[in-house]
Amino acid sequence: MTGQLPLTIRLDDAFGFENFYPRATAELALARLGEFATNADGQVLLWGGSGVGKSHLLQALCQQSAGLAIYLPLKELLSYPADAVFDGCDASGLVVLDDLELMADRPDWQEGLFHLFNRLKAAGAGLGLGSRLAPNQLKGWLPDLVSRLASAEVFHLDRFSELELGEMLAFRAQRRGLTLSAEVVRYLLSRGPRGPAELMGVLEYLDREALARARPLTIPLINELKLFEAVR
Repeated sequence: MTGQLPLTIRLDDAFGFENFYPRATAELALARLGEFATNADGQVLLWGGSGVGKSHLLQALCQQSAGLAIYLPLKELLSYPADAVFDGCDASGLVVLDDLELMADRPDWQEGLFHLFNRLKAAGAGLGLGSRLAPNQLKGWLPDLVSRLASAEVFHLDRFSELELGEMLAFRAQRRGLTLSAEVVRYLLSRGPRGPAELMGVLEYLDREALARARPLTIPLINELKLFEAVR
């Protein structure tokens, strides 16, 4: 899209496959996207509620892609004409579109995606999609587009269970070189935010403050930091 629109879309370096907590309910999607990054053939659609890891996996897909990949987060692009955003995208080996559900009241974007879908298929290029809704939940959408989306490989990402939230917190801490005891994990889950993204914000804050004080992450340190006031 360089030269077509004044856009600067940056991928989050922390959103790699290696940093994605491999919970059992996401194993199939994670494995398929790993293959898709090497050989982006066809279409893959991830759907599920907020905070289940769709954007993480889609950005990881782009970062690990064997060829040129374009990441299109719709929440940052909806104010532009669809044709201007999609123009030239079929020259890429992989196009990844996030926030698909935001097209609900935008028939111009739905039509644009329909034509892009066809161009990518004809070019043998890949298309990755992220949505809060499954294809069969897209009521009132352009029927031809819904039909195309339904033909993609569809993976549902469930919400995190209590156990998975704790395991994800410990996993991401370990990736940072930190050790969280089971006691600290339980303490954070009982008092902190419930969303995965918010928990990662807590972890980042703890990491920074513990490093500055050269102290391990313990409950007394968390209390001393007045953590849940600081991260609001």
